[in-house]
Amino acid sequence: MPTEKHKQSDREIVMAYISTLPDKHMKDIYQILTERYDIHKAKYVLLNREGVQAKAPEGKVRLRPYQMERLIKGYGEQGFHRLVEIFYDYLKYLEENTECVLNGRRKLKELSVISHYHILGKGWVAEKYFRENPQVSVVEDQLDYIDFFDIDSKTKAIEFIRQTPVELRYDNQDIVYLVDKYNIDIDKEV
Repeated sequence: MPTEKHKQSDREIVMAYISTLPDKHMKDIYQILTERYDIHKAKYVLLNREGVQAKAPEGKVRLRPYQMERLIKGYGEQGFHRLVEIFYDYLKYLEENTECVLNGRRKLKELSVISHYHILGKGWVAEKYFRENPQVSVVEDQLDYIDFFDIDSKTKAIEFIRQTPVELRYDNQDIVYLVDKYNIDIDKEV
């Protein structure tokens, strides 16, 4: 009599897959899962090409309020608007050319659910901005900001939380992650 193989549930398959990944990818996975599936979804500001808050479909660039504030402080108003403009144009291009761009539909879908902060502040958009404006440099204060993906200790986690304005800490999934991971008591340690 043949034995029936145990079928894994979807949850077991996902957990098994995640358990095979190195720890360095866990922040990415946490952020992706909370941004897409968390009960209390992160609050995003959608921006149009001019960097002004707008509803979809005009609002395409996704940032959390504290991320927007950090980019403005670091790049200035004009720099911030140029960063948004560059990325907005890319998203618009993807929408109009999904059939021509390799994996265009998949890229567009992925970009529609995540924050664009890292792409704008340190990714290819920032690189393009600096190529266009070699005379410009990021404000020194911005260099001191700790990026969520660079946090590897309780001290850095506390500093990241301190750098986030109090009014923007509520319902902030990055801060929830750090508080849980490093066992931080916000009332006493921040």
